[in-house]
Amino acid sequence: MTNTQARELVDLLFAFWPRFKATPEVATAYANSIERHDHAAATNAVKRLSETEEYVPSLKKIHAAIGSLEDNRPDGYLARAMATHP
Repeated sequence: MTNTQARELVDLLFAFWPRFKATPEVATAYANSIERHDHAAATNAVKRLSETEEYVPSLKKIHAAIGSLEDNRPDGYLARAMATHP
């Protein structure tokens, strides 16, 4: 995702927990950390976490939630798998 998308997602994340007052440095750290992920998977993960977590989730928990939603297989994985099974 783009940095702008990551920052918007972090704004959404902190909006789910309005009592948490993130400093600009914390918001930047969260955005920079999640930027490498797919935007759709990250958004879905944040929304899911908002339904289950009482407090703002750690970056570790966010990355784990995103990882469970992303397709982490290498490009061409399905084509290679299908080619090996007649």
